Amino acid sequence: MDFASPGRHLRVGLVASLVALVVASSCAQDQDFLVVENAVWFEDREDCTLSPDSLVPLTMTADVSFDTRIGLAVVVTNNQSPNPGSNTGIDDSEVAVETAEVNLSFSGGAVSGSSFEVTVPNNSIPGGESEVFLIQIPTEVTQSLRSSMSPGQYETLEVEVVFNARKYGQAASSKLGEVQTRAFTYPIEICYGCLADCRCGTCPSSADWTGTCGFAQGMHVHHPGCDADGQPLDGG
Repeated sequence: MDFASPGRHLRVGLVASLVALVVASSCAQDQDFLVVENAVWFEDREDCTLSPDSLVPLTMTADVSFDTRIGLAVVVTNNQSPNPGSNTGIDDSEVAVETAEVNLSFSGGAVSGSSFEVTVPNNSIPGGESEVFLIQIPTEVTQSLRSSMSPGQYETLEVEVVFNARKYGQAASSKLGEVQTRAFTYPIEICYGCLADCRCGTCPSSADWTGTCGFAQGMHVHHPGCDADGQPLDGG
């Protein structure tokens, strides 16, 4: 038999609700410290560098008729400010990004390897600064998408990514330890054969092709014996 008074139950319930509210608010606050701003992509097929100022693609197309990974590059910003009152000599606002959780949703049906976690380069982001992270979706996914599509078909692959990071210093009222970004979702148009460039008379094949920095994505794909302008490299 429960001999506790109704008033006590009410107080316990109120305390539990307040604790839950504080925890939820803290998690939301921590998520705001580290934010995925937008996607970026390579501006030139030969220049394989990315920065927070790189091209922001309004749309992105990947051609799964080629043996390629699918890429998603995003800008992650640390919105914290260093603690001016710190006497440790350590940047209290620094965040180390460690892993990314990726979930895929395909308009054409189920896809193999639709959820995975990858370790990202251990890049520390000081407060007020941004870094670019390139997520590479395994070729297993490309092969699964290819098997469900036909030449000329278009579908959409939604890529949702959450970054996991660690804070080693305390800035303002933030906590030490683990922090996550809010989920960022980017839709990639998936096609079968739409990026193949055959202007020089030789079409690229699934295993013999040249794209953009190793990706059959974002720009046309041509045969290694042709240049990006559709001309044979041997001058013939």
